[in-house]
Amino acid sequence: MKHYILAAVVLHIFSLLLLLKMRGFNTDETFSQKAAKSNLSAVLYSLSFIVPFVFLYLFFTNWFIPQFNLSGLFYLFLVIALGFQILCTFFPERGGWLTFLHQTLTGISAISLLPLLILIVLSNTVNVPGRILSTIAILWMVYLLYIGLRNLQGHAKALWLQIGYYVLFFASIVAVTYL
Repeated sequence: MKHYILAAVVLHIFSLLLLLKMRGFNTDETFSQKAAKSNLSAVLYSLSFIVPFVFLYLFFTNWFIPQFNLSGLFYLFLVIALGFQILCTFFPERGGWLTFLHQTLTGISAISLLPLLILIVLSNTVNVPGRILSTIAILWMVYLLYIGLRNLQGHAKALWLQIGYYVLFFASIVAVTYL
């Protein structure tokens, strides 16, 4: 189960790269905006989260949470983050209320990742390097959230903000797992 994190990350990266190959690497569009361009892209976008998140859920619930004796609060934020992220993929940014709904759902998911890292930092069962890296990730993620929220109408580097945010989270989890 420990290595399911690697399977989840590799599957997620591969599927999102496929979406970029199909829809171009225009950095002022988010993955959702790329997915909204066709039904096939929208299905791939949803699957790029659903399939890896099965591995991610199994990793967290069967290995990570028990290994580090993390609380039910960790599980709660995990379910919120994964659930809302999957839900938002069913509503790619196609304008109007769909864009508002997608951004609200993905915002809830993204913000829910912060308490997960905070709980890791506060855990005495996680090694010191993992807690330090998680602290650094939190600070950078808050900064990226600030940039993203300051520019709600769009940002010239929206894709990079999105990628950076999730890379920080997953890098922190991988570091805690393998250090």
